[in-house]
Amino acid sequence: MRIAYFLHGRGRGHASRSAPVIARLRQRGHQCQVFAGGDALDILHGDEGLRPWAPTLPGAAMPRTLLRQYRAALTYLREEHVDLVVSDGDMPSLLAARTLGMRTLALGHDVVFSRCALPSGLDRGALWRQRVNGVGTWLAAQAVAVHFLPIQPARPNTWVARPDTRAMSAPSTTQPEEHLVAYFRDPNAAPFLDLLARRGPPLRLYGWRGEPIAGVEVRPFDQDAFAQDVATARGVVGSSGSNLIAEALLLGKPLLALHAARDAEQLLNAQLVAASGAGVRGCLDEPAQPAVDRFLDGLRAGSFRRVDTQGMPPVSDVMVDVVERGS
Repeated sequence: MRIAYFLHGRGRGHASRSAPVIARLRQRGHQCQVFAGGDALDILHGDEGLRPWAPTLPGAAMPRTLLRQYRAALTYLREEHVDLVVSDGDMPSLLAARTLGMRTLALGHDVVFSRCALPSGLDRGALWRQRVNGVGTWLAAQAVAVHFLPIQPARPNTWVARPDTRAMSAPSTTQPEEHLVAYFRDPNAAPFLDLLARRGPPLRLYGWRGEPIAGVEVRPFDQDAFAQDVATARGVVGSSGSNLIAEALLLGKPLLALHAARDAEQLLNAQLVAASGAGVRGCLDEPAQPAVDRFLDGLRAGSFRRVDTQGMPPVSDVMVDVVERGS
């Protein structure tokens, strides 16, 4: 099967989630032409034949970028014999595929909010914004929701999976070391990191793009090193992206899940983490001390709950099954 695989390039989560899927599809003999750009290149830079694909980012330029990428996708899909268009967070490719009447498959965490049954108590405004932002997933005939907690689909032709994680290869009996691991998509957490550095265990911060923070060990982003550090950490601190949360929960690592006040998806993710008992939610636009204190107190007391998510199927297995079963 010839597959055009489009990836959104804001943050590394889309590429980290899709890289194992692409590898599995190719192992099964399918041809995958990958379109990606932005932060996704940190993960996919070695992919042969990778086509540059600008991410559609929020802001004044978004409509122009959306139109330009829609036209580019139309041109490619008209010229090439493609059997399936897969989108991990990329709206222009889904729009183009639907225009041409092609088979479409969306995967991603945004599918959770548009096509799955959610628990009560979530922020209604954030949930509404996230459903509007995820309008692209409504365009797909089929969808795989990639989540960090067990959940049920609420719409037909929707399946639920967890991310594949490299950290799962670490022995489950590994004893935690006296360190925390942190990762942030944006350099907007300096007050929290400063407080953690002064009051908590040693902090290893990956891929940081902000100013240096006293007492924080900054390491370049490396998937293997990051996975190993998460596997042996006392806890995980970061912006509330779904992949980071999934990796931490699979390994039973307590979370300090942080989000910007206006980031609807990450606010909802952090609420879900707190409701599960596996961590603490904190807002990056509010004082750091209350959330940091609750997190460190919970670590010392060992009071965080371990959530069993290992029974969820990995997304690479689910995607292969959905792709090969047809529309």
